[in-house]
Amino acid sequence: MTKIDHANQLVTQAFEIVYQDAKEKAPKLKNPKYGWFNKTNAATYLGVSIPTLNAWFKKYNIPYTSIDGIVRFAKKDLDNFMEGHKKKWVG
Repeated sequence: MTKIDHANQLVTQAFEIVYQDAKEKAPKLKNPKYGWFNKTNAATYLGVSIPTLNAWFKKYNIPYTSIDGIVRFAKKDLDNFMEGHKKKWVG
């Protein structure tokens, strides 16, 4: 095995270790890309205040999941809500 082959093998092994570590830790991270949001994270994701989210929640019946009183919003539902209100600029 050449030095270059050996170096490539070491780099590949290092990437595999980093990838596995990230994969194991990822579900534990509080990162909005993982699919479910509490109210604070949902408002942040949409770029609005919590009072605005509450108003939209009541006015537009945004879908949510509630388990034992814990409310979560699915990222896909928030995306669908925003897409459903998309308008074209006429100016």
